[in-house]
Amino acid sequence: MPYPAPSPVTVDITFKNYLPVEILSYLRSIERTDSHSIRFRAKDMPEAAHFVEFVTSYDIKLEP
Repeated sequence: MPYPAPSPVTVDITFKNYLPVEILSYLRSIERTDSHSIRFRAKDMPEAAHFVEFVTSYDIKLEP
C-alpha cells in the first residue's frame, strides 16, 4: 500500500537558467519565488506528479 501524502502538496523547483521560470510564471497556478525558482501548490500527489512531468518534458523551442 502506498504511503499517503498529506494534501495539499507544495512543489518547489529551481532552475539553472531563468528562462523557464520566466515562461512558467505566466501560468495562474505558478508562484515565482525568486529569479530561478517557482512554486506550485497541488491538491494532491497525482496533480503534483503531472505538474513535474509537464515541467520536465516542456520544450521552450516548441511553437503553438
